[in-house]
Amino acid sequence: MREDVIGALRWLDGLVLAAVIVVIVGSQSTDGPWRTQAAADATTAWRWIANAKMMRPLSIAVLSNLVSLPRRVRDLLVYGPPFLAVG
Repeated sequence: MREDVIGALRWLDGLVLAAVIVVIVGSQSTDGPWRTQAAADATTAWRWIANAKMMRPLSIAVLSNLVSLPRRVRDLLVYGPPFLAVG
């Protein structure tokens, strides 16, 4: 299970690194500060979500995952990780 956690953290690190690279490249291409570019990128992402009317489905998905989290952790502790190799 430790390998899975390390793999997930590496994936998240990669996503954060990609977002940082996008902000840096965007700020250098517009010759502006990176904070302004980060705010502009966040505003663009928010508009994509809001204009597509995806706020309610995303909120419901996040809420359902948060509600199911205690059960998932309990199942993990009782039954172990999923797809455990038998051999």
